[in-house]
Amino acid sequence: MQAFSGAWNAACTSGNPSVVYIPKGEYFLNPISFKGPCKAQEITVHVAGNLIAPREHSLWNKQALDHWLRFRDVKGLTVEGWGSLDGSGKHWWDGSCTINTTNPCRKGPSSLQFSKCTDITLRNMNLTNSKQVHVNFEFCNGVKAHGLNISAPHDSPNTDGIHIHQSKNVVIQNITVGTGDDCISVGHGSFNIHIQHITCGPGHGISVGSLGGNNQEAFVRNVTVSDVSLFNTDNGLRIKTWQGGKGVATRLNFSNVEMRNVKNPILIDQYYCPQSSQCPNQTNAVQISKVSYNNINGTSATRAAVQFSCTGSVPCLDISLHNVHLIYVNGGHEDIKGVNAVSTCYNAQ
Repeated sequence: MQAFSGAWNAACTSGNPSVVYIPKGEYFLNPISFKGPCKAQEITVHVAGNLIAPREHSLWNKQALDHWLRFRDVKGLTVEGWGSLDGSGKHWWDGSCTINTTNPCRKGPSSLQFSKCTDITLRNMNLTNSKQVHVNFEFCNGVKAHGLNISAPHDSPNTDGIHIHQSKNVVIQNITVGTGDDCISVGHGSFNIHIQHITCGPGHGISVGSLGGNNQEAFVRNVTVSDVSLFNTDNGLRIKTWQGGKGVATRLNFSNVEMRNVKNPILIDQYYCPQSSQCPNQTNAVQISKVSYNNINGTSATRAAVQFSCTGSVPCLDISLHNVHLIYVNGGHEDIKGVNAVSTCYNAQ
């Protein structure tokens, strides 16, 4: 780990554009943070080798870390290379409260985290088996991510492909994701997010949310999702908010999406509650408005292909659908003759 830290410090303190090169080979690497601000205006981290995370829970328990590899307070950073990041997640998943409800629930480390970074690029990388989220952008401005392959088993808990939180001006494109959770999720404080040319499956689809948990305020604005293919996912295009939250999610546009054997293809859920016990009824909610679905085609594994479940106190406003064609199939095995897909709409207009 000292070699990685030393190479980063040399690049960061250089007055010239710098490259940190990780050659081919396997490297077992403990949790590490690459910190700025840097004197160098441009830094490239080129990963040709395969980085492998430790399996032991104790490393994260003792240090209370939420990441494996983290870049913080860096401007003008590029992380690239056709090497791989292996999160060694299986032992973590086996101890998850999702797998075994007698275990305590705890936040797990992301494989790759960018925190408070500006003008960054992540490209041409392979990420597998993260303990939880594979790539996490938080408090960032100006993000480009493309050419990524992200994979984990379909039953691996909380292994989102990419999560965006309190970040703005983000472009995610040409990504292939198959995990046990959201392929891409957009969280609170995210503005001007463009997601395009994505192949997703298995997983939980593409989500805005969850928003408003623990009665908190949440804001999301200007999210565009286009040219997406979803295969065998548990959800398609989902907006999910908790009861009791506050704030606004608005100007959310989904277009040119192809689905195959997707459960819940189009879903707005203001009653999101993934826990085993029932969530208490509350009147406050995140306001969802100005949502459009255009050119959505394919097959639904659930008869309810379009579901808008909004609250009476804070209904969903200005929801539009154009050229939506979804056919109900029996779990992908055979067409249901004479049984059409249906839509449900509660407190949406």
